[in-house]
Amino acid sequence: MKNIFLMLLILIWLALVIALTLSLTNISPGLIEKKYGFLIGIVLIAITGFIRQFWTQIKNKTNDRF
Repeated sequence: MKNIFLMLLILIWLALVIALTLSLTNISPGLIEKKYGFLIGIVLIAITGFIRQFWTQIKNKTNDRF
């Protein structure tokens, strides 16, 4: 049950990241070009993956203690 909730949370976060990236590229096309918006989206998704991996490592360590 916890894993399903965590996956839903991650999917919602990814949807927000993609929506933010698209809104940035649509609102200010002169400031941020399409390719830079795409790169920003990839970087944000990579950061999200690192946070998820770090979170699972912390969760595993706390489960071992208790």
